[in-house]
Amino acid sequence: GDITTLPVDAIISPCGSAVPSQLQTEILGKAGADVVREYAKASRGMNPGDACVTKAGHLPAKFIIHTASPTTEDSATLQ
Repeated sequence: GDITTLPVDAIISPCGSAVPSQLQTEILGKAGADVVREYAKASRGMNPGDACVTKAGHLPAKFIIHTASPTTEDSATLQ
């Protein structure tokens, strides 16, 4: 289903790459410009494993938890 339509306390938005994921782009697009600005400010300096919380804007959820996922293609690290 579409998590952007769920009336929940929070949804998780994976981030952490120089190129936003399709899910992150969809969540922020539906949440609205105020949330995009709030996220841009809150996410400055985030490292892999960090998270920040924003309001959910136009989404029925109360909050969005943005998680900075580690990104690597190193097979030893992925194991």
